[in-house]
Amino acid sequence: MVADNGSYKVELEAVTDDPGTTLRAPTLEAGLAPACKDTCYGILKLRMWERMPDGSKGKAILDVTSDMAAVEVGGGPWFSSWKGKTTTPELLSRALRVPVDVDSLFGLVPFLKPPGL
Repeated sequence: MVADNGSYKVELEAVTDDPGTTLRAPTLEAGLAPACKDTCYGILKLRMWERMPDGSKGKAILDVTSDMAAVEVGGGPWFSSWKGKTTTPELLSRALRVPVDVDSLFGLVPFLKPPGL
């Protein structure tokens, strides 16, 4: 999956060799029925770069990997790839840019701080 806002480019990639386990999910046609296959043995890579004025990748900001990713490896009715485009309302976009001091936020209750944050 790739996202680009003109200033930054982000790539998110999940892979696995595990065939997954069939899970039951609620469906309109058959109630709770086998509908997808998931695994928790995925490898997830998240990479982020600054964008250069010419649109190419610039300085790498983030390059992290996890070997504990939960990924869907099969199921339907989505049997082909898809593309989408989204926009963010300006007010929400500004709110997401507000700097947050996570250490101060969780300073009083450190046990609530998620690992790696």
